[in-house]
Amino acid sequence: MRGSNVPSNRGEESKSSSFSSIYTSKYEDGIDSEEEYDGSPMERVSISKVNKTNLNNETRMNGDSEDVRYSSPKRNRMLASNNNISMLEFTNPKEGTVRSSAGDFLSKGSELGTEDPKKPIKDEIKESKVSKKFSEQTTKRVLLIVLVVVMSEYIFQSTTYINDQKSYSYALDVIFDFSYSNDVIDFIEDYHKKSTHYEILELKYNTRRLLATENLGLRNSTRDEFLEQRGSYRVLDSDNEQRIIFDSPSNYRDQELEIVSGNGMEMYILIKDDLQFEAYLSMGKTTFILFIIMISALLISKDATALVLQPLETIMMKVAEMADDPFQILRFSEIEAQVEKDVNKNDKVVYETMILDNAITKIGSLLLLGFGEAGTSLLSDMIGKQGDIDTQSAGKKTIGIFGFCDIRQFTDTTEILQEEVMVFVNEIAQVVHGETHEFLGDPNKNIGDAFLLVWKFPENELFTGLDGKLSCSKDSYLINNYAESALISIFKIMLRMRKDHRVANYSSNAKLIEKIPEYMVKMGFGLHTGWCIEGAIGSSFKIDATYLSHHVNFAATLEESTKKYGVPIAISHEFYEICSSKARRYFREIDCYRDKGSKIIHKIYTVDCDTGMILPDNDYPTGKEHYRLKINKRLENLVQIKDPNFRMIVRFRQDDELISIMQNIPRRLLACFRKMYSYYREGDWDKAKIGLSKIIKKREDGPSIFLMKIMEEYKFIPPRKWKGIRNV
Repeated sequence: MRGSNVPSNRGEESKSSSFSSIYTSKYEDGIDSEEEYDGSPMERVSISKVNKTNLNNETRMNGDSEDVRYSSPKRNRMLASNNNISMLEFTNPKEGTVRSSAGDFLSKGSELGTEDPKKPIKDEIKESKVSKKFSEQTTKRVLLIVLVVVMSEYIFQSTTYINDQKSYSYALDVIFDFSYSNDVIDFIEDYHKKSTHYEILELKYNTRRLLATENLGLRNSTRDEFLEQRGSYRVLDSDNEQRIIFDSPSNYRDQELEIVSGNGMEMYILIKDDLQFEAYLSMGKTTFILFIIMISALLISKDATALVLQPLETIMMKVAEMADDPFQILRFSEIEAQVEKDVNKNDKVVYETMILDNAITKIGSLLLLGFGEAGTSLLSDMIGKQGDIDTQSAGKKTIGIFGFCDIRQFTDTTEILQEEVMVFVNEIAQVVHGETHEFLGDPNKNIGDAFLLVWKFPENELFTGLDGKLSCSKDSYLINNYAESALISIFKIMLRMRKDHRVANYSSNAKLIEKIPEYMVKMGFGLHTGWCIEGAIGSSFKIDATYLSHHVNFAATLEESTKKYGVPIAISHEFYEICSSKARRYFREIDCYRDKGSKIIHKIYTVDCDTGMILPDNDYPTGKEHYRLKINKRLENLVQIKDPNFRMIVRFRQDDELISIMQNIPRRLLACFRKMYSYYREGDWDKAKIGLSKIIKKREDGPSIFLMKIMEEYKFIPPRKWKGIRNV
């Protein structure tokens, strides 16, 4: 090579397919130069059709071809991009010479000649368990078919049952030898009569008379004697053809006849029985093979159905059911959890179709968890329809119950727990969501320290009134049951906040007790009912399914008001009205006000309970056990709530947990409060003051304290034009 120095000492570098760490180029004036590089692999580059150009101020070339060495593929691409190069030729000790156009070299960015030959082009695709099992089963079936067919070949051969070693020629010889006997015809006739298998139809022969010249007794001599005296007789040939006919061969097909000839004789033998037998065997063989193929096809089809088709059909059925009702995912999750338990228990093989089935159910569960009840229609569209989801579509108007709950002292708790606050919130969420789900509600929003809960009414309970507004019947047993389910759910949440040992343990958390003495996990609740717009909010980047309405916001307002009323739960008058008359007995009205500039009057209620005597229960179900328990109970409640004879309010008298938090309420004090509240509404504040003071002395009653503060602001003198309604 012109103007290049090939390194003679390569050492370990030559073993790693790298050249010397110098490159040599020839300048126009013929002077060689050497430049040290960082030891990267060297390539020999043959550059063709290069005009006289400065290559990065390093090499100046003339002529049609130069042979240059550069230190790295990166430099080669740089030089090729900066110069008029039409063809590059790379030489690597292991890979040989590779030619490439500069355009391809630049467009692909390939480091020609430097790829590791040991690196696989692509990973091998691992055979799935389903494919392996199906292949094994199919191979077994095919081998069984071949084996059976081979064995049946002997069974369906005629030679198995019929001796094919026939002696027709010998028979002709015998007949010929005895043809001079007068009894030969009788012999043949006797054979024909006694034959049961091969029947002689016709026998042809030429008569050959034996004329004795000297010894007339030769006809009675033996054959040997006759032959010894052959000089004493002569044979006269005669064309006189004789036939012995039992049946005409023309009555049969050629295939049914076998013609045997010899010694001037010709015999027609009927082999019809053999042909019929062979035909029967052939038919039997064909039928048998078809039967075997059919059975094998059924078995292979059964394997394909069991391993592939049936699981796919099950998956498609699930997808269709989830599209119609996304909450079917919960039922599928429960079923698959039991199946998974059985599989693990029996050490069964888990095929990919089962994994796919479980994955679809889990993905559906995650979608349901993410979107909630508000996203069911969105999920139905997502699962059941082809194409993209329109995030700009209009929402749907509906009516339901909205519960808003908030964790007390959350800001301080966050500052104290720091990273552990996520566990804290999630353990509370497990309680809130679990009880809500059991009693037919659905968690919608998780806002850090607050949760929005929704009980959506069935569509068949909604109607459009004469004024064009969507409404529902307040006297419907189903609406009453939904309202009371929401109320029971709130009580169950408060009860379980004390009973669940994981949540209750925060009351003894050293960090919390140090900063907040006598700390206890508490929550406030607001319950309201009204219309809302259900739909998706967001864009193509992020979607949230939620409910929008001032009624939803009012539930949050009610929750906030629990702090000033000193009660754990505040309930609107609208919610009060959709409860049954038996349920209303548990309510007590604690305030009545009107927002400034509004004509809407808000009556606020609460339902008293006492959870102070509830102790933590370490055996209370948690985790997956708790999750499955809630799903099963929800399904039971769904069946019960639709029964016209069932009333949810009976749970207050039948449920031991509800009884335990309701039985310690002082009924007399509540009756006294109701009387004092009526004095307050009527404007007789003096009597109200006296009665409320007595209640406060006996029990720290939040609503009584609140009313005393209101009256105290007016110095216990009702404002002018007082009608029992505060203006806020």
